[in-house]
Amino acid sequence: MRDNSDRSDSVLDQRRTFRKHVFPIALSAFVLAVAILILLEKMHRMRLSVYSTACVQNSYEIAHHLRAYKERHGHYPPPVVYDENGKPKHSWRVLILQNFQPFYSAYDFDEPWDGPNNRKLSDQMPQFFKCAMDQSSPPTHTSFLAITGIGTAFPTDNSGHDENVKDYPGNKIIVAEVSNSGVHWMDPKDLEVETMSFRVNDESRPSIRSHHEKGAAVIYGDLDHGWLDLVASPDQVKNMVMITKGIISRNAP
Repeated sequence: MRDNSDRSDSVLDQRRTFRKHVFPIALSAFVLAVAILILLEKMHRMRLSVYSTACVQNSYEIAHHLRAYKERHGHYPPPVVYDENGKPKHSWRVLILQNFQPFYSAYDFDEPWDGPNNRKLSDQMPQFFKCAMDQSSPPTHTSFLAITGIGTAFPTDNSGHDENVKDYPGNKIIVAEVSNSGVHWMDPKDLEVETMSFRVNDESRPSIRSHHEKGAAVIYGDLDHGWLDLVASPDQVKNMVMITKGIISRNAP
């Protein structure tokens, strides 16, 4: 009986030792792990907030250069400058950089954007054409494309830009964020309203796309900037990118 009693006392002592020493350590480790996870989540949120702020600043800078171009020339830039054979030659993204030196002075408008001289300027993309969260795309690819085509602020029907248009409605999107655009920043390619999807973040077709939780950065016709909600319906997006109603007859998206 005494042996059984001794064994019982030994088990009780072990349990007391565990509760006294091991359990507090385990509890402290658990609390520390939870605190680290909370801290990491806060740091992640802060990083996302910084990226969002930077993207808003990007759209502000682009709008600033668009405004400077309009003040200098009295109208918006054409989305594309064509050569004598009707081939796209230069992008609006280059045209608005007159104050961006020494790039603009080095750019040769007599040759295409990817000509032997201009190709050397490929890595001089202004930072405001690239969203910080668009990290999976090449560093020379832009995150901002104009909405182009008949009925938009930037028609590309090769009939010439309407220089009589001084302003567009403030509720119409003229430039939008497009993550993983696949477009070199000097390449005169953009979102074509005739072929784009009006569904935000549509990965199957060219569309307005963003990695930001709050939406896609956009620039409006009055050159204000803001966010397009990711849950905006295709019909809403279609209405926001079309300056002239009834031009695009296909249904959204």
